[in-house]
Amino acid sequence: MAEEISDIIDQIDEETSLYVELDELEDNPSLVPFWLKAKQIFATLIRSIQVMFETHKKEVEDLIDQTEAGLIDWYHQKCLEYQHGDSLVIQNNRPVYNEINEDLKIIQRAALSETEDVSGYVTLQVRVVKDDAGVYVPLTDTELSSFSAYLTRQKIAGTKLNIQSEPADVLNLTANIELDPTIYNEDGQLILDPSIEPVLVTINQHLRDFDFGGTFYISRLIDKIMDIEGVNDFDITFKTLNDVSFTNKVESPAGHIALDPESTLNYVLL
Repeated sequence: MAEEISDIIDQIDEETSLYVELDELEDNPSLVPFWLKAKQIFATLIRSIQVMFETHKKEVEDLIDQTEAGLIDWYHQKCLEYQHGDSLVIQNNRPVYNEINEDLKIIQRAALSETEDVSGYVTLQVRVVKDDAGVYVPLTDTELSSFSAYLTRQKIAGTKLNIQSEPADVLNLTANIELDPTIYNEDGQLILDPSIEPVLVTINQHLRDFDFGGTFYISRLIDKIMDIEGVNDFDITFKTLNDVSFTNKVESPAGHIALDPESTLNYVLL
């Protein structure tokens, strides 16, 4: 931050006091007016230079912020910025939208990773979904084609892309849940509001919230269920993802998971 002129003048006085040959500037009445005016001019010039450097520094930092580094986080942000049906224009050698329109943004979640083939060639794997009434669903063929064209224009030259938008992987559960009978009925619904089945709601919300494209941990689901008021026990006796059993954790090929409606939740009031 540029200094105040008074502070710069104080620094000039501090420096000149170190040289006895300059004492006359302060002591000689005929030189004092000149010296006061000179210090004011020097201080103003110094501050102007400081302001110029600050302005230049900000311009450089702004350019750095706009640099397309091509990192995973940058690609992730570009996925979320996609506006379906909108055209790109070139500004400062970058493809951008003329106007940001939140209503046209359809990519709700995105997951990106790099894979390397036997020859050492790296491919950027991109998985995306949109939201349909609170449920993650794949893009339509038209949406996926348009999004792929958009990301191809955004990508760093030479980057190989593999873009996918798949239906959710299916989690099938069989579980026994012990509930407080003062809060729940035999169907696992709240006595005060039978339209709400908290365990089922929590399972679906956890599947929606879990790290898109990440690893699904069954222990984290159990923790979420056990945090529900009135749930005394949650014992999973059977579980599969896409009809394949797993133990403690599993990778989601599609990047997102939905509960199989054929899952069995056995409620016991104790």
